[in-house]
Amino acid sequence: MFNPFAAFAVVLVIAAAAFYATGKRRLGCWLQVLFPAILYGWVLGDRYIATEAKALCLSVLGLSLLAALRPRWPWLFWAAWLLNAFVCYILLYAIFFWKVFS
Repeated sequence: MFNPFAAFAVVLVIAAAAFYATGKRRLGCWLQVLFPAILYGWVLGDRYIATEAKALCLSVLGLSLLAALRPRWPWLFWAAWLLNAFVCYILLYAIFFWKVFS
């Protein structure tokens, strides 16, 4: 079962780290903002998703945006990246491996 959103999320998270590590910090930081922004827009439109999940997506978006506004702070970028990677992992687990959703 192929999910284009999940594939796009994985590509965004990996591309953000690759651009940041190769010296294109500003591009890597702004690519990192796209994943939680799209995810927040996706969960905001669904009335069955809990308010806590929406608040988590909003906090991840805020941290990623703060990291994008401060691209010379590597610790902030990597903290936001780890949080994005964890949320991406949860998304992939829920889509592909959790039997309740399939």
